[in-house]
Amino acid sequence: MQGDGAQHVLGWLFFRHESWSWPLGSVPSFPYPVGTTVGYTDSIPWIAILAKVVSPFFPADFQYVGPWLGLCFFLQGWFGVRIVQALSPDPLIQILGGACFILDPVLLWRIGHDSLCAHWLILALIWLHLQSWPQGRTPHRALSMTLGFCLISAGVHPYLAMMVLTLALALLCKFHWVDHSLTTRQMLVWAGSYAAVTLGVFAAFGYIGSGISWGANGFGEYSADLLTLVNPAGTSRFLPALPAAPGQYEGFGYVGSGVIVLSVIAMLRIWYNPSVLGRRSVKRWVPLGICVAVLAAFALSSRITFAGKPILTLGHFYRPFMEIIAPFRTSGRFIWPLHYLYITAIVAIWIVYYESSRLFVYTVFLAIIVMQILDFREPFLRWYLGYHQRKQPFILQALDWKQAEGLYQHMVLYPPQILGGTLPGCVMPGFDPDFYVPLAYQAYRLKATFNSGYFARVDENKGRRYCQELHEQIQAGQFADDTIYVVHSQYWDLLRIHIPKISCGRVNEYIACVSSTRNNDFRTFLKQQELE
Repeated sequence: MQGDGAQHVLGWLFFRHESWSWPLGSVPSFPYPVGTTVGYTDSIPWIAILAKVVSPFFPADFQYVGPWLGLCFFLQGWFGVRIVQALSPDPLIQILGGACFILDPVLLWRIGHDSLCAHWLILALIWLHLQSWPQGRTPHRALSMTLGFCLISAGVHPYLAMMVLTLALALLCKFHWVDHSLTTRQMLVWAGSYAAVTLGVFAAFGYIGSGISWGANGFGEYSADLLTLVNPAGTSRFLPALPAAPGQYEGFGYVGSGVIVLSVIAMLRIWYNPSVLGRRSVKRWVPLGICVAVLAAFALSSRITFAGKPILTLGHFYRPFMEIIAPFRTSGRFIWPLHYLYITAIVAIWIVYYESSRLFVYTVFLAIIVMQILDFREPFLRWYLGYHQRKQPFILQALDWKQAEGLYQHMVLYPPQILGGTLPGCVMPGFDPDFYVPLAYQAYRLKATFNSGYFARVDENKGRRYCQELHEQIQAGQFADDTIYVVHSQYWDLLRIHIPKISCGRVNEYIACVSSTRNNDFRTFLKQQELE
C-alpha cells in the first residue's frame, strides 16, 4: 500500500462500490468530485470488471494483485515454452528455453507495477510469428487469436496494447508478403479490426472519450539507453551498473548475464561460421524484426543516449507528431519487444546450431538458467524492495473511525493531494508522497468519497476548479455537514480560526473536523481528543 501498488488497489476498491455506468470503468468517487477510471489508476480494467461482478462473495479487503502476478508468471512460462516449441520438438529443450523467459530481469523489474507485468502478451505475438501455418490457406486461427490478444491487452494497459497492436500489424504483413496467405483487402480488413477493437476497449474503459486528456509532459526523459540490453542497473552480482539518465529506469531492458554469455558465444560461432544462419530461413523474421526495430527506435525517444550521455537529438523529427505520441511519454517501455525478440533469437541460434547434439544444449541451457538465478544481486526480489522502499504511511486504527460509519458521505483532505497532473493548489508542500493512502482506504471502508489520490491522468481543468473552490470554501468557513475534513498539521492554522463552526480532534496522526451543526457519536469522539 505505497506508491504504484496503493494506486492500483485503491482504484479497484473505490470502483467496487460504484454503480454500473458508462464508461464501464468510471470511478466518480475517487478523487471526488473530479473522478477517474480504473484505467487511470492502472487497476487492470478487465480484472476489475470481473472482480466487481463477484465482489459480493469476497471480504472488504479483497484485491487481486497477487493472483494477477501469478497468472502473468504462469503465462510468461507458457508462451516462452510455446516459442521454443516452434524452434525445437524436444520437450526438455522447450522447458529449459521457456525458463529463460520466466527468469527475465525485465519482468522481475516491473513487479512493483503489476498491470505492466503482462509481458506474456508480447511473447504470444512473437510465438504467432514463429508458428508454421498451412501454405496457401488463410490462417483464420492465428488471425482470431491475434484479435483476442488485442482485445485483452487494451483492457490491461495502453502501453502493452500499443505494442500488441503494432506486433499484430507486423503479423498481417508477414501473412501478406511472406506467406502470401492474405490478400491486400483481407490484410486491410483485419488491420482495421485490430485497431477498432483496441480503440473500442479504450472507449469502454474511459481511456478516451471521458474528458481526460491522454497527453502528458516528459517525452524524452523516460527513455531507453543504447546500452539498455546489457545494463543491469544495479540488479546483477556479476556485472557493474552502467551510467544512465535519471528517468531511464523505465527503459530497463537488461537480458541477464546468462543470455549475454549465450550471445557472445553465438556471435563468435556466427563470425567463424556464417553458414549457420543459412540452415533455416530468416525470411519469416523480417516483418517482426522491422516492427520491433521501429518500436525500439521510439523507445530511444527524441534524446538518444549512450551510457546516459546524449549523442543525438531528434526533437525536430518528433515535433509534428507530439499530440499523437504524448500519451506514451514513457517511451522506454517500448524496448520490451526488442528485449524478448533478442532472447528468442539467441535461443533459436543455439537450437539451430546444436540441433544434432541435444545433450550439449541441455547442459548449456541448464547452466544459463543457474547463472540467471545467481545473477540477481539478492535472492529473488529483495533488491527491488530495497531500491523502491519508501517511508511507511501511517496506520489508521479502524475503531477510531468506525463511529463515523453511515454518518458522512464524503472525506476531504485539506489541502488536497491530487497527484498525476499539473495542478497548482492541489499538491501543497509538506506532504509525504503516500500521505493520502491510509485516509483513502478509510474513506473506502466508510463507503465515503475521497478527494485525493495518485492517477496516471486526471482532468486537469476539473481538478483546478475543484481545488480553487475548496480553498475558497475553507477560507470562508463553509463546511458541509455530510463531510469529514482532515487537515494536514502544517495547515491547521487555516481551520483553527473556524473552531466555532467545526469540531476537531486528533485521530491517529491526523486532525479531523466535522461541522458543528450535527450532533452524533463521531463529533462527540472528536471533541474528546486533545489538540495542541
